[in-house]
Amino acid sequence: MEVLMPYLSPESNRDTFDVSCNLAGRAGNPYRFRVVAFVRGQLWDVDGLSMGELVTINREIARSIREARHACAL
Repeated sequence: MEVLMPYLSPESNRDTFDVSCNLAGRAGNPYRFRVVAFVRGQLWDVDGLSMGELVTINREIARSIREARHACAL
């Protein structure tokens, strides 16, 4: 299963990312995720992530955004 997200920002057609999932079978972790992002000229390619790791990354990004919003509101 693959989800293609063409652009991080509509203003930039160079910043792209892709999230894909490979089903690895029933033994052990059945899911293996890969995130590939090309942002501001830098490549980020992480393979072999578990679903829990993706959730943790998402949670930490959301926490950082909340903290930034809170700091701006003060």
